[in-house]
Amino acid sequence: MGLYNIFSTSKEYEKEGIVLDIGPSKWRVRRAGGSNAEFKKLLAKRVSPHKALLKQNLMPETQGNEILAGVFADTVIIGWENVTDEDDKPLEFNRDNVIKVLTELPDLFLAIQEACEDHSNFQKEIIEQETTQLKKSLNGN
Repeated sequence: MGLYNIFSTSKEYEKEGIVLDIGPSKWRVRRAGGSNAEFKKLLAKRVSPHKALLKQNLMPETQGNEILAGVFADTVIIGWENVTDEDDKPLEFNRDNVIKVLTELPDLFLAIQEACEDHSNFQKEIIEQETTQLKKSLNGN
């Protein structure tokens, strides 16, 4: 297998999103990087006022997570299903709720970040193979 097979991704999936199954919920996400130029641009814009703190490693982790959660809410996470609050009540998909969930559940946020940064999740060939396998298993083949 050559380098292009290993590292090339689908710009379509990077921009239009894939679905992550996380516990009982489904998250539609774009890539954090790659062809998602909006993500890179907005992250640079939101981090820029804090460069001195970042350079000296003085930014509180919670502040950095809030900034990144806002960027993800605006450019990466584009939908969800079956996401509930701490009382198990359904949460409407909107920017404020995305930021709330990501900042209140940092381990979930980390899992989403890692999935959205992993180029292999946006490789057309892999997604198509998984879709074919899922269809076969649903049809009993």
